[in-house]
Parts: sequence; structure tokens; C-alpha cells
Amino acid sequence: MQTYKGHYDVCRGLYTGKKDDSKYSSLYDLVIDENILELNEIYYSTIEKLSKKIANKLDHDQGCYSDGQAIRLNEWRDIEEVSELAEIIMPQIEEKIFHSNLAVEFVHPYRNLHSAPVESSWKWHYDDCPKEFLKLFVYLNEVTEENGCLQVLQEPNKEFYVIESSRIGPQHRGAPQRPQKYQASRVPEEVIQETVNRGGSIYNLTGAPGKYALFTPNMAHRATIPKQGTNPRDLIVFFLRPCISERKYISEKTHSYIPERNVKMYPLD
Repeated sequence: MQTYKGHYDVCRGLYTGKKDDSKYSSLYDLVIDENILELNEIYYSTIEKLSKKIANKLDHDQGCYSDGQAIRLNEWRDIEEVSELAEIIMPQIEEKIFHSNLAVEFVHPYRNLHSAPVESSWKWHYDDCPKEFLKLFVYLNEVTEENGCLQVLQEPNKEFYVIESSRIGPQHRGAPQRPQKYQASRVPEEVIQETVNRGGSIYNLTGAPGKYALFTPNMAHRATIPKQGTNPRDLIVFFLRPCISERKYISEKTHSYIPERNVKMYPLD
């Protein structure tokens, strides 16, 4: 196996779990979905507890660091609700979308900063991840257009603008790589403006605590800076990828921010 696709094919072939392909025959079919999960009172109770614990650590700078754009919680492993939330969500994503076992490669809780400079994730970009890598955003507080919501570029036909990844497989395995469509995976402002001029729009992902979105990080998107006087967005992000064998969703193999790793690739297990 040299490529991410080859790895995913093997993962699907070995999968023995439940499979529901009524909406998605594979993860390649998904661009963004805000309604695929079946949620209940346990989910929202878990979100409430998780929100309070993460907010407390962010408020008191416990196991956190700031990179000028966000306060990032690196030490989240003592919060049992992270694992509890994963146990609610991930089996559904395996069954409904991946049709394979999945691994939670990274967990990133953070809070947007009011004073963030407009750079990095706060500019229009795509992540240039393997096509087989998905992200799950879960909001932990009320998120509006004022306090730092995610924005996504929507084309005139209401589909979302997805850019092909340059990453065919891990470079150390000898897989070929494509050239990036946009340098440093930054989507030029003229591309955004031209899309809007043709009848496209900017889609704002807003919602109450527990609001989620599962999406390919290769669609054009950006974070926004919360306005002064608002409570900035708190969220937790799960990075999901196929894996061959069933494993605990949150384990020692699930990475945080530090030690720093490349979040735009993953190992072929």
C-alpha cells in the first residue's frame, strides 16, 4: 500500500461492522453534512459537561497555549467526556460514511481570540489533506456570525467549492504527489470574489452547543475573528481517517497539539 486510496480500499474490504450506504457509499461522497448523526439526551448532556470542563481549562490557562489566533487546549486527556462523545459519534460515522473502521488521529479543542491577526486559518484556504481525511467540528457554546463562526465558500449551484488534494500517499512510501492548485493551500481572494460575483455565497456555520459539521477539509473555508464584546467560539475538532483494525477511538494513538505533528497526513497502518 503506497497510497491513501489503496489503504482505504483495504480498510473497507476488511470491515465487518454494520453498514448503511443509503446516503454515502463511501467517504468520498461526503462534502459537508450537518444532519447525518442521530443524537439524543445523552449526547447533549455530554456536550454540556464537556463544554464546562473545556471552558474552565481555557478560562484558567490550564494545559493551554496561545498561538495568537486561538487559545488551544493541549491537555484534554483527563476529560472523560472527550472519550464519551467519541463513543456516541464515531460508530455512526463508521456505519453511515466510512464503511470501515476509523481512527481519531487528532483532537483539537480551542477558543477563537478577539485579537487574532488575519492569517493562517483566518484566511481562505483548504487544508490539502488526503481525500480520505475528514474533520468533525462540534461547537461547545452558542456560535453566531458575530463570535467566530466557520465560513465556507458555496458555489452558484449551492455545492461547496472543493479543491483536489496534492497528497496521494505518504511521501516516505514513495507515492507520487500532485502539485498544489493554490500555493500554500491559500485560496486567492479573487477566486472568492469571482465565485460570489457568479452567484455564489458565503455559508456561515452557526448553531447552539452540540451543533456539528462533518466535512472534507479540502473545501474552501476560513475561521472568523469574534467581534469585541462577544463570547468567542469554543469547539472541539476530531480528525478522522480510515484504519484497518478496530481500536479505541480515543487512545494513546490519538494526538493532541504538542508534541507537534503534521495534521495534513497520517500513517498507513
